[in-house]
Amino acid sequence: MRIVQSLLPILVLLVLSLFAYRSYPQLSPVLLAAIVFLPVLLSIVALGLSVYFSRSHVFFYVLLIMAVNVILGLELAGSRTAYSLMSGFVPLLLVSLSLLPDRGLLTMRSMPSHLLIVTVLLFSLLMVRMEPHWLSSILFTEWLPPRYFDWTGQSQTVLFISVVSVVVMLITY
Repeated sequence: MRIVQSLLPILVLLVLSLFAYRSYPQLSPVLLAAIVFLPVLLSIVALGLSVYFSRSHVFFYVLLIMAVNVILGLELAGSRTAYSLMSGFVPLLLVSLSLLPDRGLLTMRSMPSHLLIVTVLLFSLLMVRMEPHWLSSILFTEWLPPRYFDWTGQSQTVLFISVVSVVVMLITY
């Protein structure tokens, strides 16, 4: 019964998205222009609710998704190294923040979450500016034959990090 309760919101969203996909061409141009701002509005509402209810996990997840959306939307990840660092650190941050206990947003006990995010941000900025050879060799090494990964622009290291992160999330929850 608990599994059904957990999957119910996902199934409802899936059915609603199928309905919205089928009725998308029939929408008015004004409504279509307004739909562009829906993710921003939902993110602001989610941030506000997470602050109000003092849920640090939700706050950091939404903040991370918003940051990635801004970085990709404004094309701030200009180099291959910057894009690979972002693609590798986002799943690692999701797993790390999930494993840390929820201690509220602005408390001393929530400092590990804040320090983790600031450390990853500073490390990424430093590595993008310096672009050391050892980082490039780790990020862009071909571990398996490249023909298996023709379908993606991600490096094999980033794909490995993503798969391991998904497996860890599935195991822990």
